[in-house]
Amino acid sequence: MIIPNEILFQEVEDRLSRGESTTILLVGSSMHPALINRRHWVTLSPLTSPLKPGEVYLFCLQDRHILHRLISIKNGICRFRGDNCLTSEYVPVSQVSAHLTAVKLRKALNIVGHGKGILPRAAL
Repeated sequence: MIIPNEILFQEVEDRLSRGESTTILLVGSSMHPALINRRHWVTLSPLTSPLKPGEVYLFCLQDRHILHRLISIKNGICRFRGDNCLTSEYVPVSQVSAHLTAVKLRKALNIVGHGKGILPRAAL
């Protein structure tokens, strides 16, 4: 079943606003090779600590939800870029809604965000 992005991300935002994490299937190639289109399930969690460059976050830009890596923050403006992209997006910190906290492959490899990137933690 395919759920339109508007409905899916409204539910994601609702869960995040209640302090709940949520897991969705990644769609898109902008984070390749770290995250692979339709092969990774990503867990998005509410923001609980300051944003850190190198980590991956969900943000909203022009009514689109995007999951990209934070490059830098300056004067309250975040610079994001997908690992497979040449251009960056600039958004206010207030537009960042979630932190990528886990990635699950179909083969049950558990990966967590850590430091400057995504590192394998342990097989499930």
